[in-house]
Amino acid sequence: MCPRMAAEVPPAPTLRLRWMLGWQIGGLLLIAALIAGSLLPPIAIMVARGEDKVLHAVAYGALSLYYAGLIRPRYYILIAVGLMGLGIAIELLQRRIGYRVADTYDVVANAAGIVAGLVLALAGLRRWACLIEARFSGYHRPGSGPSPGAGPTGGDA
Repeated sequence: MCPRMAAEVPPAPTLRLRWMLGWQIGGLLLIAALIAGSLLPPIAIMVARGEDKVLHAVAYGALSLYYAGLIRPRYYILIAVGLMGLGIAIELLQRRIGYRVADTYDVVANAAGIVAGLVLALAGLRRWACLIEARFSGYHRPGSGPSPGAGPTGGDA
């Protein structure tokens, strides 16, 4: 659940999620997959000219939306800076390995994806992790009908 914190206590950057460790591990696995896909030798899939930029934007947009579901909006700048740094580091590493090509437009596509993901988060999709946890953890909002496991009358017997 995503309760509001008391006004006297400065809020932590991350939301208070029941499955936060799992969400963090999932995020690290997504980043590892992005790095592997960016630095390992390319597979035999041919990508049309410019189509890889769409892949960059989608991947970085998905990552930014993913992490936006785990932290408070006031810290979204950390997502943008962190993912931009990751994208630039990957491009610099690609320049050093012989079977990959570094491209400035990849960084631009990454930035476009990051912005799109954060805009979607601010438009309302940022609560995705809270909604999943509420749906699958048995969390029940007071006043929204009978609680799970309640008796046939809807009250706690």
